[in-house]
Amino acid sequence: MGPCVCRNTFTADMKSAQRSECMNNVFNKYLKPKHNLLRFFEHYERVLVDYRYEELVIDFKMLQTTLVLLLSVEMLRHGAEVYTPEVFKLFQEEYKRILDYNIYKVGKSEMTTEYKVSCIGKSQEHLVKFEASTEKVNCKLHEVHVCWDFTCSCNEGA
Repeated sequence: MGPCVCRNTFTADMKSAQRSECMNNVFNKYLKPKHNLLRFFEHYERVLVDYRYEELVIDFKMLQTTLVLLLSVEMLRHGAEVYTPEVFKLFQEEYKRILDYNIYKVGKSEMTTEYKVSCIGKSQEHLVKFEASTEKVNCKLHEVHVCWDFTCSCNEGA
């Protein structure tokens, strides 16, 4: 299964397993099986306090940092406002990559719109179909069929 594509959500390429593993490492640092329930909650509260403090430090650094925008476009200006500098750099790199693509509308029926997508400097084109009724995007890449479901699930199949 591929990464989830969700509306209004940017995860900086972090998969759910990575987030889970990260949280497990954090809690293993603070929690021990020998602790009773009261100790557990005391340590849990300390984890939260530490995380909140780290967020405050990052927020402060963000306010003191002026990010350099690749282009003065609304998407990058908004990203610079809401993301940490590290995440914004990832976001801006992804944005830069999409600028190398040409997208042409090649067909439209009642519920389906077809596009040809090609990377500048490469002859290969990909046919991409958008199904309005299901809000799914279908594309055949290197003999692998990829389907993005914009309702927050992703399926891959041959």
